[in-house]
Amino acid sequence: MLVVCEGLLITSIGLAIGVLAGVIGAYIIASKGLVIREPIEITIYAQPHVTPELILKTTAITETIGFLATLFPAYRASRIPPAQALRYE
Repeated sequence: MLVVCEGLLITSIGLAIGVLAGVIGAYIIASKGLVIREPIEITIYAQPHVTPELILKTTAITETIGFLATLFPAYRASRIPPAQALRYE
């Protein structure tokens, strides 16, 4: 259980940082426009559409993947006897 909780905590921290960086980055790019200079110069102005529903869906998908990713390591950790695990450290 400890491995799963630790994995979900790390997933949550990464999710918060990723969502925050993504939203800020999207608004920065939108404010300056995206300039493509090859083969001709094109400037794209598009406002990001960030909604609470989008953030909730992103959170659900990320936490589900984080949970599933911790199941195998948690299973392997549960198979080690506590005395052997303490002796290893």
